[in-house]
Formats: sequence, structure tokens, C-alpha cells
Amino acid sequence: MKKNLAPLFSVLAFGGLLLALSWSQADLLRAWASKPNLLWGCAGILALVAAAILTVRSYPQVRQPRLYGFVLLLLPWALLQPLYFANVLERNKQAGSGGVALITVEHAGELERPSPAVTKARHFVGLPDTLAKQHPELPPRLREGAKVLFGLGYLWFALAVLLVTPLGRLQARRSVRLGVWALFGLQVTLGAVAWSQEVGPQDLPSWLVPLVYLLAVAVAIHQWRSAAGLGGAIAGLLLVSLPAAIAHTTLTPDALGLPIKPLPHGVERAFAIALPWLVLWVVGREWVVTMSHTTQHDALTQIFNKAYAETIVNRTGQTDLGRRYSVAILDIDLFKKVNDTYGHSAGDDVLQVIAKTISDAVQNRGLVCRTGGEEITVFFPGSSIEEAAAVCEEVRIAVEETSVDTKDNDGKAVTLQVTISAGVATNLLGDEGVAQERVQDVVSCADRALYAAKEDGRNRVAQDTPKKGKSKK
Repeated sequence: MKKNLAPLFSVLAFGGLLLALSWSQADLLRAWASKPNLLWGCAGILALVAAAILTVRSYPQVRQPRLYGFVLLLLPWALLQPLYFANVLERNKQAGSGGVALITVEHAGELERPSPAVTKARHFVGLPDTLAKQHPELPPRLREGAKVLFGLGYLWFALAVLLVTPLGRLQARRSVRLGVWALFGLQVTLGAVAWSQEVGPQDLPSWLVPLVYLLAVAVAIHQWRSAAGLGGAIAGLLLVSLPAAIAHTTLTPDALGLPIKPLPHGVERAFAIALPWLVLWVVGREWVVTMSHTTQHDALTQIFNKAYAETIVNRTGQTDLGRRYSVAILDIDLFKKVNDTYGHSAGDDVLQVIAKTISDAVQNRGLVCRTGGEEITVFFPGSSIEEAAAVCEEVRIAVEETSVDTKDNDGKAVTLQVTISAGVATNLLGDEGVAQERVQDVVSCADRALYAAKEDGRNRVAQDTPKKGKSKK
């Protein structure tokens, strides 16, 4: 849950700043938004297409089926943006702002010389003019359809989060693709029904849009877990989009009991263009953070890996242990017997559970790394050997009280309990406080202490406090 907070507040900050800046320029935006403009739609579609390409190309590394489906399901809405911004003239929603209303013309054939407004009403960007002249009912029909579908796209934005959430349980990429295609079919069906029945955002119950958004926020935070805090990022996108979604349903905040002013006309369109760029930022951040997490963390246990531990030992990374530090090496007792008796799958389950138990017990007091098969090294920056040993004792008790539910080679359910032994060493030698210069020397002392704990009966914590020039086992 903590990982979700940083991206949540980041998206809220970016989205809030965007709304504030566009609101401050509401008069200028109002003048632009009251006129059809193809560039408005093209800007947003480029961002969302880039997000879709990055999501598809990085899927083998990121492995986020929910994000994969979510971004692809937003593409139809993005493709609709140019048609919407190039053709739909909206009435200004602020009283006295002089907005421009959509002009529809009936019996245009009776006019010998159509006015520019009539000619414009007959025209629809993307529809050949010859076809528009032959079927004059098409442009207004398409214009109204684009307006309806674009407004319903805000509802789909939140609904897509709910619909793609089950995709996270699918493992094979082919299954994810089939799931996305099924949701594509649902999206097209709902859009066709809304258009044929002329059901627009204004026809929705006043409580529906806020309810769907709040449900999607809760689901995203609870279910969309990732190393980069994807759930918080998606929740932030939903929260900053809610004001524009309410505005596009032609509702007022007063009707919903919200003590806020409605968005000025133009701010909604500006946000609709910027929203795909926020989606692109979320996708890019997810890819960068996940790739960084993958290179530093063990795939099985999700704690730091041996490569990361080596950067600490060799002092080639950014982690500074400080003037005083301690190192502990923990090893699961008789782990080979677990593999031989119950199978390697059961051994993997034990490793996962015990690694999480150790990490939860250590928390932010140390850096937990898997440096061998069942060997885990913990670096304690700024800690004395007594402090590190006390933490290791907490870890030992926590592991001893932990049960691992798994299955043996025959598929029979079994419950296993294991213990650990730990060896702890510090970089300060004796009472003189002389520091060992190499981290590797401290690791070697911790390894000797671990050997002593094993020899002394296992399931215990041993300390190595060598005097200068001597070693004590």
C-alpha cells in the first residue's frame, strides 16, 4: 500500500496543476474550444498511441496484464478525439459567455445559396463532401454520435479499470490477448447500443459516474499492485479525471452535492487532450521503475538480489553503510532436506514465505538480499553488532513461528515449519573502535559466526566480535 502513495500524489499533483493552469486561462480556452479544431484531437491521440506502443513492446519485461488491457481499451476513445474536436461545436456551459451552438439545417435543398453556417453544418471532417451532399442527414448524425460517444468515453475510462482487473490473474500472453479482444467487443457493442438508442451522458443517472469512478479507485489501489505502485498511479488518473467526467455528463456539482464550481468550458477539452499524456507518463514510469526493480531484486523472493549485494560489498552502488555498520548472514536450517523430501517446488514456496517473513521483520532497519540458494544477507547501516543481533533474534523467532502451506511431489498438501541460523558481525574491531576497511572482511566475519551457530545446534544467532589481529568463532 505504501508503494501506491508516491505515484498517487504525483499524478494528483500533475493533474491538479494542469487543471489549475487551464482554469487560469479559461477565457482563452473558451474561445478555442467553441470552434472545431483538428489539432486538439491529434495531440492527445499521439500520446495515447505512444503509450500503447510502449506497453505492448515492454510487456515481456513489465508483465502487467491490467495495464496492457487498460491502455489498449483507451485507444478507440483516442481515435474518436480528432473527429470530436474537428466537428463538434459545443454550447458554452458558463452563463453569459457567448458560446457557439451547433447549427443543424433541415430542408437545405430549399435554399438556393447556403450560408457559410449551413455549408459548415453539412460538412464533417472524415466524411467525403460528395457523400455528405448526397446524404445531408449524415453530418449532423455523425456529429451527434461523436459527441455522445466521446462523453461516454469518460464513463468507459473508469469502467475499463474494473473490466481489466481480472486480467491480472491470467499468465499466458495469449490468454491476455483473448481477454482484451473480448473487452473490445463489449466496448463496441455498448457504443453501438448507445448510438442507436441515442443514449448520451446526459441520460445517465446523476450518481452513476461518481460511483463507478470511486469503485475503480478502490479496486486499483487494492488490486493493481506492482513494484512501481501502479495502483496509486491509476487511482490518481481517475481522481483528476472525475471533474471533467462529471462536466461531460452535463451535471453540475450542486446536483451531486459537491461544494465546487463547475469546470469552465474549454478546460474540459484541454484536460481531454492532456489526459493521454498523463497516461503516457504512468506507462513510462511503470516501465522504468519495474526494469530498475527487476535488475536489483530476486525474481523468486522479491528481495534484493546478489548483484545488488555485490554493489554494497564493493561500494560501487549508491548505498552508503556509514561509519558504523553490521552485516548478518542468515541461512535456512536443513533446507536441502526440504528439497529432497518434498521437492523443489515446495522449497521455492518455503524460500518465498521465509524471505517475506525476514523482510517484514527487518523492515527499514536493514537491506535484505538473497546471496545464495537459501542464504540471505542483511546489511544494517549505522547499527552496532548488538542492535543487529537483536533484530536477527526477532527474525529468528518470527521464522520459527511461521508455517508454510505447500504441496509435495505427489500433490499432497503439507504444512512445513523451518528455522534459521544467523551470524552477525560489525566493522568496528574491539574496544578501540578501529574500523575494518573492506565490507568483504565484515561479511567473512559474519560467515564465520553463521558457521558457529550451525555447529552449536542451529536455530540461533551468533556474533563474531574479533579483536584487532584475532578472530573469534
